[in-house]
Amino acid sequence: MEKNLWYQLNLLQKQDKAWHMTRIESSTINGIPDVHACVNGSSFWLELKSNEDKNFGLSKYQIIWQIDYINAGGLVYNLVFAPSQRLLKLMRILPSMFTFCSGKEDKVERFEVLDTVKYNSENLHKIIKSIPIRNN
Repeated sequence: MEKNLWYQLNLLQKQDKAWHMTRIESSTINGIPDVHACVNGSSFWLELKSNEDKNFGLSKYQIIWQIDYINAGGLVYNLVFAPSQRLLKLMRILPSMFTFCSGKEDKVERFEVLDTVKYNSENLHKIIKSIPIRNN
């Protein structure tokens, strides 16, 4: 399903000159997100997932990469497709909530859900446009 998300995002970017997205496939950098995007002048990373498991299917390496990037001032989001509900969720990691110690991690919210919509092309466009950006 992640391939389908990228396919739809790629179609959307071709329709909007203010969007530029590049899919990154790296076997040399553990945890790097799937897509680097620049939307309306703001750049961010986007991890695509189709999973409802613990941590939405993010690996330890992906979580660590995102925490390091956020702590350095970067923007990184996760676009998660929940297959059982046919929902798209836009979320980000809350770095301070990750401890990687046994016991605590299951008792706290470690992600902030920014938006949830039914999965279709129009809502995919809408959810990407809703990504919080910073003015430099």
